[in-house]
Amino acid sequence: MATMRGEKIIVRAWGGRPLVRVVWDVCGESVLVTDEQGLESLMAGNDAPMPIGFPFNDVFAYEDSEAGKVLGAYAAGRSPQWSDLHRFKA
Repeated sequence: MATMRGEKIIVRAWGGRPLVRVVWDVCGESVLVTDEQGLESLMAGNDAPMPIGFPFNDVFAYEDSEAGKVLGAYAAGRSPQWSDLHRFKA
């Protein structure tokens, strides 16, 4: 699967918090991610926060149904079931 800049993903952030983000690039063992506003600014050549690198183990493919479950579990104070998600593949 070819990496597509702007592809929607879910990342496991600090404390196990799930965040919906987009891919900026893949660099070695990391996936560089940003939010959609940051992507638009970077693509336009405007100032924007630098994309942040996440290890592949913390990056998952975005699927509507599974994303809702993971985000909902975290919002309700439960541990997200990361095993229900598919790992991102570059």
